[in-house]
Amino acid sequence: MHYVPLGSLDGFYTESFRIKTIYINEGINDKQKEIVCSHELGHITLKHKQTIFV
Repeated sequence: MHYVPLGSLDGFYTESFRIKTIYINEGINDKQKEIVCSHELGHITLKHKQTIFV
């Protein structure tokens, strides 16, 4: 998991070579970070496809 500046985006995850990484906006509060992390873990656990940003 990485904390990075993401502007208005709360978080997302990526997968590369079967390694999943969660990115969370460093500008949100600790409770929001916990919620975003849980949300992204849900996507990974349920095997949802990652969003592709264009």
